[in-house]
Amino acid sequence: EYEFGDLTKQVASRVQDRVEEYTGKPYEFGDISRKVEESRQEWVKDFLGEEAAKNYQFGDITKKALSNFTGKDEYKFGDVSKK
Repeated sequence: EYEFGDLTKQVASRVQDRVEEYTGKPYEFGDISRKVEESRQEWVKDFLGEEAAKNYQFGDITKKALSNFTGKDEYKFGDVSKK
């Protein structure tokens, strides 16, 4: 039989389980943010390469994506529409 607060307890339990599954440990404040940042850094390193990731500047991912798309090292206006 339902009692007041049962739904909240169930949701809290499920969220806690999923967070522990995601972070690999019992939750502490900031764990999710740290895990997301670690994942982001790893993705940038995989996409740009380790050295480029260490020296990352805003726009580097876009430049790399455009280079991959156009097959050119340097982007010039109109390269995407020509593709």
